[in-house]
Amino acid sequence: MKSMFNRTAVAILVCAPLVAFTGAQALADDGDLPPFPKDVLTDPAAIKAGHETFDKICKFCHGKSAYPGKAPKLNPKRYTPEFVFDRVTNGFRGMASYKEALSEQERQAVTAFIMSKEFSN
Repeated sequence: MKSMFNRTAVAILVCAPLVAFTGAQALADDGDLPPFPKDVLTDPAAIKAGHETFDKICKFCHGKSAYPGKAPKLNPKRYTPEFVFDRVTNGFRGMASYKEALSEQERQAVTAFIMSKEFSN
């Protein structure tokens, strides 16, 4: 019986990081979403505009002072720009869709800011 426990413990230790990595990859796998315009990601004006929009709308739920509880802490290292743009555009679970409230350019700017080096959460 003791050797079975050891095998189970080893399997958990080996598989847990693999499952966590696979989950992170699932967030980054955007399947059929159109490619995000790469030039927007490096455009300082877009990043600045996205920062301003984030401060006005997003930080109340996703910002440092929103914890604990309101919305998940954003972890851009786990995301692709397509994933972020899709969530901003279409919402998810309790998050509202901003498709009607923000123009495509504004939603792209928010995405560029979240994916930028300037974003810290």
